[in-house]
Amino acid sequence: MHQDSIDSRYGCTITRVTVAEREKSGWLLLIHQIPPKPNYFRVKIWRRLQKLGAVAIKNSVYALPSTDQAVEDLNWVLREIVEGGGDASLVEARLIEGLDDEQVKEMFRAARDADYHAIANDARGLARQLPRKGELDEDKRSELAAGLARLQKRVGEVAALDFFHARGREAVEGLLQELEDKVAARVPRMGIWHELSMDMVGNHIQVFFDGSKVIDDRDDTFKDAGKFGVWTKADSIVQFDDLVATPK
Repeated sequence: MHQDSIDSRYGCTITRVTVAEREKSGWLLLIHQIPPKPNYFRVKIWRRLQKLGAVAIKNSVYALPSTDQAVEDLNWVLREIVEGGGDASLVEARLIEGLDDEQVKEMFRAARDADYHAIANDARGLARQLPRKGELDEDKRSELAAGLARLQKRVGEVAALDFFHARGREAVEGLLQELEDKVAARVPRMGIWHELSMDMVGNHIQVFFDGSKVIDDRDDTFKDAGKFGVWTKADSIVQFDDLVATPK
């Protein structure tokens, strides 16, 4: 059931609908006309809509999936437009001709993919600051870790607006995970003894280097009990001592 009320402060009609009707409607459309001056006001409204994750399906027509939160958010934008001297309407709609639901969803995915792509580019820029050889000094490690944390926060913010599972999210999360591993990694000091240990239960393998876990994986290749050995790359010189094996 629809229930209409006139908001005398803004001269617009606000339509309230039941949850069942909203689920059937599919989309919320904000249709607006903004005065050409001042220029900053148009930019301000555009940024508001971008922050909500809305996409423009036509000139001055912005869409969001129909939810109670979206109704509240877009009503705030509507009021801001009207207070700024513009005109706006908020409607619930189902797409029948022209654009279909899947095309609009693809618009949302493309918008979020662009966001993920921008984060990925910044992550690659951060990765270029890693030294090719040697260990990071602690000041540089802290600087890179802070930059990485900002990128991870941005991914979380974009993911909150990723209503239809854009394809770029998995790639950028993998890139950030790889960068996190490199920032956290420490090059072993040479000329001193280190402690290397491995726990293997069934196919579950955990490897620790100087008390820090460096590998946690599962592999069925050598899951049966038997012999063990140690190996290093051919171009390295490594000595082993106090080698102990304890069955579990």
